[in-house]
Amino acid sequence: MENTHSKIRIAIKYTIHITLTVVIITMGYFTSTYLMKSKPKVRKRKVEREAFVKTVTMIAKDHATHITAMGNATPSQRIDIFPQIGGRILKISSSLVPGGFLKQGTTIARIDPITEQRNVAEAKAQLAIAKARLRRAQRDYTVEEQRLAVEQKKANATLKSAQKQYENALQQSQRQEQLLQRKLTSEEVYELAKTTTIQKSAELETARLRLNELKTERKALTLKTQDIELAKQQVNLQAILLEKAQQNLEYTNINIPFDAFVISKSVGPGSTVTTNTNIATIVAVDYYWIEATIPVSQLSSIHIPINSKEQGSSVKISHRSWANVFRTGKVARLLPQIEPEGKMARILIKVEDPLLRLQKKADKPVLLLGSFVRLQIEGRILKNVIQIPREHIHDGKFVWIFANNSLQKRAVNIVWREKDDVFIDSGISTGEKMIVSQIPGAVTGMTVKEIQQ
Repeated sequence: MENTHSKIRIAIKYTIHITLTVVIITMGYFTSTYLMKSKPKVRKRKVEREAFVKTVTMIAKDHATHITAMGNATPSQRIDIFPQIGGRILKISSSLVPGGFLKQGTTIARIDPITEQRNVAEAKAQLAIAKARLRRAQRDYTVEEQRLAVEQKKANATLKSAQKQYENALQQSQRQEQLLQRKLTSEEVYELAKTTTIQKSAELETARLRLNELKTERKALTLKTQDIELAKQQVNLQAILLEKAQQNLEYTNINIPFDAFVISKSVGPGSTVTTNTNIATIVAVDYYWIEATIPVSQLSSIHIPINSKEQGSSVKISHRSWANVFRTGKVARLLPQIEPEGKMARILIKVEDPLLRLQKKADKPVLLLGSFVRLQIEGRILKNVIQIPREHIHDGKFVWIFANNSLQKRAVNIVWREKDDVFIDSGISTGEKMIVSQIPGAVTGMTVKEIQQ
């Protein structure tokens, strides 16, 4: 019984202790909350931040422009050698091998000349015959012309004499007739005078007939000039045939038309060739072309010559295998067509002595056919322009200017663009300062402070 009462007293004490603890904690929480809400508020001051910027002072000056392009080296001339006549190859030059060098005029192959030599001899003989016939025709004409001249002179004199004799005989006959009528002469004398007149009339007619005959002979002589012309034409024809035969004889030696390198050869000694047989393929080595494409918009910056006397823009040529050395060339021509897209034009650049054959000391690299090279083409000079890195151009045409400790957004006129920079001719003046710092949330009029460098 006592144990039961004792346990009840202990439980009541423990419950009262816990209840008091909870009441005290609750009262403490509400008191602290009240105090926090009722304390006086402290107002925060708004602090303005100043942006610090880096600037670059702008300076206008002249700038030499350059156009960068890529291009392939191609030969200025590439030809296939074909013989002008057919025949059997007797000899081939030892230099006629792929990669071999041949000087202009070198005989690379010789065709058996026996047939052409025979043709030349025959043509010479035919020409000699034709010339002999011409000389004979000219001689016959001259002889006949001289004879006719003598005969003409003689006939003219005979006609003149016969005319005078006839007139005298006619006068004598008429006088005798008058005398006979007056019975002052005899019938026999009159008849004799009349007969003489008839005789002289016949002689006059004969002289006239002879002149007509000479006219006919003169016409016949004129026809002989046609024989001479035909003989001359025959001589000219035989001369042409002889020239052709001699030319064919020369064609038995196949010569190189210019200094060249051999790309390939297709024949050897003993080969039988025709005019359709490719003997070899060669390329000229005095200069190469480099064909490059550039934007049409940049053509106006390049000097393209309009004739062979002008010099085009200079070009610096480099290749990835040449280390820090380069070759030079000149812009030579603008090709007449553009790329299908219509934005790229094609130009030819001339590179003299690409294989350095004329150089005593080869301190430059050789330019091989097919090389894909980088080109730096000299352009026009831009006067009084300001160079600005591309990264400082905003929205395509604006820059930030530092003026009176504030930002100014300025539009500029871009006249030339390069890989990393642009060049402007208006919008900024020499001495003004361009901001090169990145400014988050930049707006016109914003207060900034320049970092002194």
